[in-house]
Amino acid sequence: MLHADQDGEKLQALLRLVTELLERVKIVEKLSNVPQMYCLAVVEVVRRKMFVKHYREWASGLIKDGKHLYDAEKAKRETFGKLFRKSFLRNRLFRGLDAWPPSFCTRKPRRFDSELPDISLSDLQFLQSFCPSEVQPLLRVPILCDFEPLHQHVLALHNLVKAAQSLDEMSQTITDLLNEQKVSLGYACDCMQK
Repeated sequence: MLHADQDGEKLQALLRLVTELLERVKIVEKLSNVPQMYCLAVVEVVRRKMFVKHYREWASGLIKDGKHLYDAEKAKRETFGKLFRKSFLRNRLFRGLDAWPPSFCTRKPRRFDSELPDISLSDLQFLQSFCPSEVQPLLRVPILCDFEPLHQHVLALHNLVKAAQSLDEMSQTITDLLNEQKVSLGYACDCMQK
């Protein structure tokens, strides 16, 4: 019985020792990963900053054209609404002409990634030049997503804005003619009543 108790105590002491060693091995593993994690984090910061720059440029162009298109459409509908508001056709044959388009792409998106550390592409390249060859693959200059399709959408929207401007001119001509006709009809009615 005495030997069994001593063996049990030895086993418990050995188990505590193995557990402590495993904890230390985990700490060493985590420490050995620090350089790789640091490199990956530096690359991710640079990638995100590049993305934010391109995203803001794209969003600014989209917002500028989107706001212009929205404001132009809003003005057209207001002008038409003033003319058409008094017509008896309004609620009978042409329902829905008092609807408004939703406001879309007319305001800047909220800020994001503003708390990133101040690490630039040149900082990444500087770090690359001093790191050992084992770490070099982790410090590759990040590749951005392809913004070309987004730029094509902005270009298409810009062309749509231009087309809307030429339609504005045509719409203004029609509005002017309707106003002239309204004035002349009003004048004709006044003459008949006299």
